[in-house]
Amino acid sequence: MTKELNELNVLNKQKSMMKILLIIASIFITANVLGQDVEHMLDRFKKKPLKFSGDISANQVIYGTMGDLDMRRQPFTWYLMGNFNVALYGWNFPFSFSLSDQQSDYTTPPLQDFSRYGVTPYYKWIKLYAGYSNISFSPYTFNGYSMLGGGFELTPGIFNITAFYGRLNHAVEEDTAIQQEAVYKRMGYGFKTGIKKDALYCDFMFFKAADDSNSIRQPIINTETTPGENLVLGLKAGYTFLKSIKIDGEFSRTAYTRDIRSAEQTDRAPAVFANIKGLFTPRVSSQYYSAYKAGLNYLGNGYGLGFGFEHIDPGYQTMGAYYFNNDLENFTINANTSLFKQKMQLAVNFGLERNNLAQDKAATMKKTVGAVNVNYVPSPKWNLAFSYSNFSSFTNIRSNFEVLNQVDPLKPLDTLNYTQLTQSATANISYIIGSVDNKDNKQFLNLNLSSQLAANEQAGNPNSGSAFYNGILSYTISMAPRDLSLSAAINGNYTEMPNANNSMVGPVISMNKLLYKKTLRLTGSLAWNQVFQNSQVSATILNARILASYLFRKKHNFNMGLVGLQKATKLPESLSFFEYTATIGYSFSFATSDEKDKKNVVETGDVSSEM
Repeated sequence: MTKELNELNVLNKQKSMMKILLIIASIFITANVLGQDVEHMLDRFKKKPLKFSGDISANQVIYGTMGDLDMRRQPFTWYLMGNFNVALYGWNFPFSFSLSDQQSDYTTPPLQDFSRYGVTPYYKWIKLYAGYSNISFSPYTFNGYSMLGGGFELTPGIFNITAFYGRLNHAVEEDTAIQQEAVYKRMGYGFKTGIKKDALYCDFMFFKAADDSNSIRQPIINTETTPGENLVLGLKAGYTFLKSIKIDGEFSRTAYTRDIRSAEQTDRAPAVFANIKGLFTPRVSSQYYSAYKAGLNYLGNGYGLGFGFEHIDPGYQTMGAYYFNNDLENFTINANTSLFKQKMQLAVNFGLERNNLAQDKAATMKKTVGAVNVNYVPSPKWNLAFSYSNFSSFTNIRSNFEVLNQVDPLKPLDTLNYTQLTQSATANISYIIGSVDNKDNKQFLNLNLSSQLAANEQAGNPNSGSAFYNGILSYTISMAPRDLSLSAAINGNYTEMPNANNSMVGPVISMNKLLYKKTLRLTGSLAWNQVFQNSQVSATILNARILASYLFRKKHNFNMGLVGLQKATKLPESLSFFEYTATIGYSFSFATSDEKDKKNVVETGDVSSEM
């Protein structure tokens, strides 16, 4: 009984703190709004008080097959989507929704996860959050986690302040029949404040979340599912001096309790967490971790150089992120410069990464990453681009037998060393035929080549790997007076593996035409490819696409599309078939505001409904 009262007192303190923050913010907002120019506000009230804008669209898809292929999707589906914005005396209330007949297929509990609504009204430097929202502080603290609740964001002048309170998870009972794990109800709140002026910025971040141990009524079979608690403190800052040198960094400290039902224990807790009464209770199951990163960049006249370092403790975790990488340390360096009177741009990146920082895992992985990007424009007609990246990782696996019986610690077992190497390269060359100033008839030639090589090596013997090569040569002509563009290309790719190789090659033609004062757009393409398996023809594939789009009175848009694919195979284990997909759609856009008012609406907000 005493334990439940303590937890209730802590919850009441948390709610009281958030109420105080909201009251302070309300006073802050009121004071600033009243301090604005009264004449300016009166002029605003003389305009239209209520304005609407947005769009709505409806689409239906028809699908069918002929031959031996089974249906790969529903024969008929429909979609209804909309985006709306209501403006009231400068406040904007955007809203969007998406509906489909596919929503009936959602049977995974909890069903309420597929129906979410939120509104984010804003006015100048004031933004409010209500319902489902996604707010981000930093990757180490609170990073885009979906929350049901309320909050605000204020950015007056050089100051900024953000605060929120809401539900991060709702309770889900355990169901072993469908392998559904139990989830405790989780509430959380956060606070971020800082300044940003010219070349300086600094932010302090606070995030707290806790599970409700009484939100699950049935006994839980999985003992690993326990109610937890998390408190994260963070600080990030940056400064640019001498107009060319920029330094920035971030440091975060997290306290994570696996089970809030465990006994209290304050002797292991760092002072910053042990002395925060009412916000976090150190326990036997509590763990404390750090994460930090720093960067130094120099931007000179025509060149730049940068260094970066990041460290994340093993076990670092926050309840404010869906997924988080920890137990890593990486160092990066990057450089860029301009050559040949700025006709060539050169950028180089290199990085090292390692894990198993505590040396308590059976395997240690080290990665190296290198990349080179070159862009060269020798004349207005030519453009050449090249990129190359090399990714390699080395893993040393220590078996239990090795750990227990190794005599010489300096002599590891070679058969347990594993190396993986991946290389990729791309090259693109484009050339303008004829005069560069001829805007009526433009002709282009383009060549694109790419490759990717992957190899695995164990004990010095390459035992697996693959190689992929792709190339496309295309010609395009654009005739502006006729509102017509045509293109022809030939595409080919080749894949090589230890026991087989596959390739595909064929031509592609396409067309784009505008009619009736550019209100009707017609596009179409036809591709024919021949597939080879181990140098033998295995199949031919014909793909045709036709799309028509008509714009009526700048508000109504009608579109129709048809895609057909025919595959004829010569292998008995493969299927020959024909499938088609037809789409019919309509969209309508509307607005009650004039063009000047439209230009003033820069943000769209983030109000969403997911079904």
